[in-house]
Amino acid sequence: MKLHQVTINDLESLVEISKKTFIAAFAHLNDPADFALHVEAAFLPETLKNELNTEGVFFYFLQNEGITYAYFKLNVFKIPSETHVPNIFEVVNFEKNKTIELERIYVDTDFIAKGIGQILMDNIFDLAKNTFHCNCVWLGVWEHNPRAIKFYERVGFTKFGDHIFTIGTDDQTDFLMLKRI
Repeated sequence: MKLHQVTINDLESLVEISKKTFIAAFAHLNDPADFALHVEAAFLPETLKNELNTEGVFFYFLQNEGITYAYFKLNVFKIPSETHVPNIFEVVNFEKNKTIELERIYVDTDFIAKGIGQILMDNIFDLAKNTFHCNCVWLGVWEHNPRAIKFYERVGFTKFGDHIFTIGTDDQTDFLMLKRI
């Protein structure tokens, strides 16, 4: 398996895996109307093209022999913007030029529970440390996603706060978690 940095030439594949994995993970847990609104806005080709063209945003596929197993999105040098968490910057001591947000990480349903998540995290930590020279990876995970929370804790993330993530018109709480590397 190898990591492939997504380019504009991969846009169609990025749209496909983004929709497929997000729908598989969350459609059954959300109001259908709100969910459809979110998916339609978040995974349009133009939306993902704009993200690909944004400075500091990187998408990667995990592939083998032409098959894409998973993907993730990194926002390099991004710190949480939430101000409702008391003293978040003092407690966590974020350094903007040393921090990466893991905004998305999804495994194709055919490959869940086959060690792909650990391979992804090893690659993410390696990229963060050796390519982007960062010492902290943070993410948001839905409070009603215990499987993901348990996985993130197992690979060394700890909760440090929360923020709101909106699906359509439904405001949901994400736990903010971080790992120092």
